[in-house]
Amino acid sequence: GGGGGGGAELEALRAEVETLELALAEKESLLVSLRASSSAPASGSAQREKELVSAAGAASASASLIDPRAPGDIAREIERARSEAASLRDELERRDEELKSRAEREATLAAAEAALKLRVTDLSRQMKDASSGYDAELARVGAELSSLQSMLTQREEVFESMQQRLNEAQAAESARRNAEISEARSEMSDMQALLEKMAADLQAKSDVERELRDARESLAATAALEEAKDALEKETVALRRTLSERERGIDDAMENIKELRARLRAASSLAGLPPPAGTLTGLTRAMFKDAFGDAADADDDEMTDLVNASVSIAARLDAALVSRERDLANAKPGSVLEARLMSEVAAIERQTREVREMESAAEASEADLRDAEAAFAAAEANYLDRIEDLEGDLDDALAAAAAAEKREEERGDVVDADAATVEALEARLAERDAQLAASTAAFESAKKRLQDELAAERVARRDEVATLRAEREGVEARFASLRASIEREEEDAAR
Repeated sequence: GGGGGGGAELEALRAEVETLELALAEKESLLVSLRASSSAPASGSAQREKELVSAAGAASASASLIDPRAPGDIAREIERARSEAASLRDELERRDEELKSRAEREATLAAAEAALKLRVTDLSRQMKDASSGYDAELARVGAELSSLQSMLTQREEVFESMQQRLNEAQAAESARRNAEISEARSEMSDMQALLEKMAADLQAKSDVERELRDARESLAATAALEEAKDALEKETVALRRTLSERERGIDDAMENIKELRARLRAASSLAGLPPPAGTLTGLTRAMFKDAFGDAADADDDEMTDLVNASVSIAARLDAALVSRERDLANAKPGSVLEARLMSEVAAIERQTREVREMESAAEASEADLRDAEAAFAAAEANYLDRIEDLEGDLDDALAAAAAAEKREEERGDVVDADAATVEALEARLAERDAQLAASTAAFESAKKRLQDELAAERVARRDEVATLRAEREGVEARFASLRASIEREEEDAAR
């Protein structure tokens, strides 16, 4: 458009210059004719005169319309016309230069426009190729998201089944512990009955001591008889020997009582019921810690790690959701990027809900474990009170036996023991020893069974925690891979 307007202006200028040149030529011809009419030239060729004459004849038609003037005026007018023609020629040359430069610029612009069109065509082709690749990548990411969603669904089912197994295991463990507690109560009742029997035996021993005092008085009366002195001395020696043997039997019975006390403490420790104070309390608490404390602490630590990992995963998902929502707000409405970000936001929200549900399930499991531990602690307090009562009764019985032994040692007299009564006491002690051996064997069997069950439960819990950790690591790895893939796609789209 600019080139066409400049060409028309140049043509008009050229036409004006030509018109002025024609007018100048006419005026020159008129001047020549006037000079020829005033005076004939002294020199010049005939041909030049003919040309002037013909020029004058050609301009005669126009000269008839012009008034005659002085030759000086005509010369000045011719000079003015020539100067005007020269200025017009200069203007024409300047316009030609401008036209040439404009033509060169238009050629350069045309070449640039052609190169730009080629570049636009190339970019269009590249955009088409990139769009096809981006669509394929979006399809692949969609497939991965679908696969991840199915895997999360499967994992949720696995968590539900695992939770059910944990509930069943806890119910079975509660039933088993209740049965063991009932069994321990029955054994404690048997031990209490045995202690009552021991108290009765101690009472019988007191009766025997009274009978021995009576026998000693009779021996003193008999010793007054001089005629039976030697025989009585021999009998006294025999009685002292018999008494020593009976004292050793009583010492053995006291050792059995002490052993029974030690076994009672061991049985209390095995049942998980710590005694109130003293060595028995420390020993029972140490055994209870060895049997339960480390495993319970390990299980609590593993359950706490699972909840934190879920919280950590949920926090990272929340951060990713905030980032995607910010990118979605900045995306162009109706663009492919907006659609992709919307799908990503929906997927991340779905994953966040699933992780929150997993976190709630883990917290519920931890709460159930805390409730079970609280119930066990309450039962432990009850059994501790029961052990305190039993130990008090046992201490009273032992104190009575020790007082009886001290009184017997202080007397230092010869005692004539009734052989039948002592034999009956020894028979009862042997029977109690057999009962104590049976109770000890039962305690050892229960202890071994409890330790085996605790070891199996510890292994099962560790396996379940390891499985949960492996699943969590797999989900985190897939999430990291998906996030890296999305970031690469965004970088490719930005480039």
